[in-house]
Amino acid sequence: AIVEKSLSRALTPMTHIEVASDLLGACRALGTEICCIMGTGSIAALYDAETGDMGTASSLGYILGDEGSGAYFGRQVLSDYLKDQMPVKAREVFEEEFGEITAESAITHVYQGQFPNRYLASFAVFIGRHLNHRYCQQIAFNGVESFFKRNIMRLQPEPADRISFVGSVAFNLQDIIKQVAALYGLQ
Repeated sequence: AIVEKSLSRALTPMTHIEVASDLLGACRALGTEICCIMGTGSIAALYDAETGDMGTASSLGYILGDEGSGAYFGRQVLSDYLKDQMPVKAREVFEEEFGEITAESAITHVYQGQFPNRYLASFAVFIGRHLNHRYCQQIAFNGVESFFKRNIMRLQPEPADRISFVGSVAFNLQDIIKQVAALYGLQ
């Protein structure tokens, strides 16, 4: 309401202002039956452009869901690093980029920080930068496949032939998204 009032003062009285979700904006911009956002968070929607109706697969946020999001990938990378599950070469590169991270500092950021989802998502760039490494390829593939299984395929029993994506994660993982989509018979 505050945004709407501010905008109406700045614009002419004849201007129609609508405040809606980023997902609705993505659906309108993409125009396909299935629209997805993969950025810091992730969500998928079944959209009817004629009626404007939109149904979503529950995102559940970065703790319980958000498969394929920056927070999801960052959580995986950080957890692997802290539990010494990351391959040695990947660990060396990770520390070159992020420095040494202690479990204590990570826990403080995640459980006491103001934006823990953004903190986790900050580590997702590691995957995008190093897709030539098997470790990063596997995490990316598994996360995207999980997004398809737990979100896109839940929208309807037989999804549309074409789906569209927006978001920084989607942009950086577009080749993997295309691979996984092909496994499901989607474009």
